[in-house]
Amino acid sequence: MKNTFLLIILIFLNSNCKIFKNDDITLSRERVEKCRGNWNYKTNETPIEITIIEFQKKSHFTMNSFPNFFIGTTLDKDTVGIIEYDTNRIFKRGEVVKFQPEVKRNQFNGQGGLRDYPMFTVSKKTKENDLLCSIKTIFYGKIDENNIEK
Repeated sequence: MKNTFLLIILIFLNSNCKIFKNDDITLSRERVEKCRGNWNYKTNETPIEITIIEFQKKSHFTMNSFPNFFIGTTLDKDTVGIIEYDTNRIFKRGEVVKFQPEVKRNQFNGQGGLRDYPMFTVSKKTKENDLLCSIKTIFYGKIDENNIEK
């Protein structure tokens, strides 16, 4: 009887932990979706230089391709996102990269293709989700290979 009671308590505690974890993930996902919905996508008129905070390499998922996505700070200390379609380089935090203006390519044909927005990601770490929510503007840019500092 004692063992049965202990087993019931353990099952109850375990199930409650899972519920809380799922709620946390759901809340994080909803928060990031809301933040992304507030992003303002623009084609920049002039070159823009950022110091990289986060880099998400272009990727493929099913029939969709997602562009490179850079998060960085400008010289004015604004946190921005940059969509970049072409480079295959890997970038690290702290690198300074200059982007030339680029137009939105939107090569999605309804069944697959190149997307004009970054892949949706949610982190277990609140700080990483905070970074996504600190972005107000996403620019389309092409890396100026002649002006990459290392």
